[in-house]
Amino acid sequence: MKIFLVQDGEASGPFDETEIRGRLMSGKISPETFATSKGLGEWKPVGEVLPQEGGLSGTSFESPPTLPDAIIDPVREANIGQSVDLRDPHEDDPDVRRHTPEIEERIRSCAWLTVGLLYLLAFIWPTQLGDEKGIVNFHFEWANENLSWSVIPLMVWPGVAGLVISAVGFTFKGRSRGVLALLISMLPLLLVMIVGGDSFIKLMEILSGLEGIDLTQETGRKEAIDKSFIGLRGLIGVGATGLLFLIVLAGVLSTLYFTILLAPHAVRQLRPNSAKAYYLGLIGGIFLVLFQLIGLIVMLPVILLWVFFALVVLMGLVLQISSVIIGLTNTTERSPQLASKRALKALAFGAGGMLLIVLAPLLIEGEIGMYIFKLNIWFTAAALVFPLGVVDLWLGKASDTPQNS
Repeated sequence: MKIFLVQDGEASGPFDETEIRGRLMSGKISPETFATSKGLGEWKPVGEVLPQEGGLSGTSFESPPTLPDAIIDPVREANIGQSVDLRDPHEDDPDVRRHTPEIEERIRSCAWLTVGLLYLLAFIWPTQLGDEKGIVNFHFEWANENLSWSVIPLMVWPGVAGLVISAVGFTFKGRSRGVLALLISMLPLLLVMIVGGDSFIKLMEILSGLEGIDLTQETGRKEAIDKSFIGLRGLIGVGATGLLFLIVLAGVLSTLYFTILLAPHAVRQLRPNSAKAYYLGLIGGIFLVLFQLIGLIVMLPVILLWVFFALVVLMGLVLQISSVIIGLTNTTERSPQLASKRALKALAFGAGGMLLIVLAPLLIEGEIGMYIFKLNIWFTAAALVFPLGVVDLWLGKASDTPQNS
């Protein structure tokens, strides 16, 4: 009599009856270990599979263990003419989960905490200020004198956002947290609009005031010069606001990029049977690959200026391309276990490529590298808030999905 066993989630065998009894006596396997034999057609505790004489009684279980197809095929072949259904009864459930609700919720909250810490790092990262290093976000007096008071909320924003996002990640759950993520991701745009509006209004007021000045008088010329300097600062503020708008536009594109790159893999890692997540990754992945290839071409000339910086960025882009390719090949026909593992691998490649690109400016010597790195962290943190919200809106509370195997 040839017997197959399930140990550590894998099928092994066949074994002789004598060998099985020896393993039972030595304690290497228990009577509750699942087993099957030629002609049996189902999985049972090994105590029930062995003949009763000298056998061991086992404990009945309601459902067989879940095994990958590559493992159970040899067992099916051994049961010639028999129909053996070894699939997980929840295998086709679109909401089949990878983790228990408690572990899943912990994972998602830790993702929020990570983004919050990135925001805080962007806030406190020191840069060159004159002859020494300091945190530019704390120089409120300089910003008020040379730009505008309205710039100060934008300077404080990374610190506030870091604390708020970290708190929200552990205070709220599911779709309510997703809605908050969408609101948080839009606030930088509102702050830039406030900065731009204030600078533009101040500039218009100064230009209007110049019309009534008598330049033939010394006092008038002096007043015109003073207002011109103030107007120049206002013009600088408007120019800085225009630059901020370009930065925000780049941030919006980065947000869409990271959403398509990471969100479908995150959903499939937690809900491996989600066909919608696969098709979002499939359609968006095509555009991402084109964008990434353009990035590779753009970075090639940069090698002439900053060799190591460009090489690290190229490595990051290659990892992200690999992430997209893994997602494209992670079709819905794969078993939930394999689909979840491949989604996790795609997430690791995508996040790894993102990390390399964030760290790359540290290889640039001088002040410019420090400022680019600070801005890079801020960009990345801001761009990751929206994908977090998408995942929460998509999945809802982890406890809302019934537990299955």
